[in-house]
Amino acid sequence: MGSLKISALAGAAAVAIATSSALAADLGPPPPPPVPYAEAPIEQVATGWYLRGDVGVGIGKDRGWDYPDLTLQGGRFIFNETGSGAFAGVGVGYKINSWLRVDATAELRGSVKIGAMDVIGDPNNPPFQTNTYDGKIMSTVFMVNAYADLGTWWCLTPYIGAGVGVVNHRMSTVTDIATGFDANGPIVASAIFRAKNTQSFAWALMAGVSYDISPSLKLDIGYRYLNMGKAIAGDFHNPGNPGQVYGPFTVKGIQSHDIKIGMRWMFGANDVACTNCQPKYAEVAPPPPPPPPIIRKY
Repeated sequence: MGSLKISALAGAAAVAIATSSALAADLGPPPPPPVPYAEAPIEQVATGWYLRGDVGVGIGKDRGWDYPDLTLQGGRFIFNETGSGAFAGVGVGYKINSWLRVDATAELRGSVKIGAMDVIGDPNNPPFQTNTYDGKIMSTVFMVNAYADLGTWWCLTPYIGAGVGVVNHRMSTVTDIATGFDANGPIVASAIFRAKNTQSFAWALMAGVSYDISPSLKLDIGYRYLNMGKAIAGDFHNPGNPGQVYGPFTVKGIQSHDIKIGMRWMFGANDVACTNCQPKYAEVAPPPPPPPPIIRKY
């Protein structure tokens, strides 16, 4: 009887092992464990040094001419102007974070025309005299600027900024043509103010937009209001009357409304931005494959 029980148990164990093996063969190998993947996008922002270059045109203006000797003679300016011209500049800057950057720039502004006319006395009641002034100013501007980038949409980044600096004005020889009438009859005379350099304080306000051509290259188009202080003429010289001496005049509040276009090149930005100006995402692993179908074996 004992041997029959042992045989029965051994047979049951054999059947269980065979059944387990068959089921394992039917189910196939277990699925691989899930692969972790990033759930949130990671945006990387290019920071660091950059170079820039700009060209543009400026519409010039001034806040008036000051000529004390004219005032002493009872005269006044009836017309004054500062013309428009082109400029070009270069600079180096640093992008601190996604919204703040600073740079230092040097800029050469081409010659712009300056001119004015005054009147001494009453043109309708001689004696009277008018003087017509004609010259040019070339300026070199050095600025330190700060910008706030206001976000990026479709590769476009609007910004605002401000800057301070110094400017060197090189005023050319200015001609002074006098016409009118006095007790001796018509007046026609000429004199000059010699050329002179003047240094002055400068400041600027800016707004514009940049376009991401590539991760490291940006196209910049902007407007700038630039106030370049004052420029002073050189000594007065009258070839026909060497003893005649007048003080120089001052062109006050020289300013320009600039439209400029430029390029900025970021160092080491090639591995930061993505195509189509989308944020760079972390590598996302594909979802785990589905388990293989159950195959029964007969």
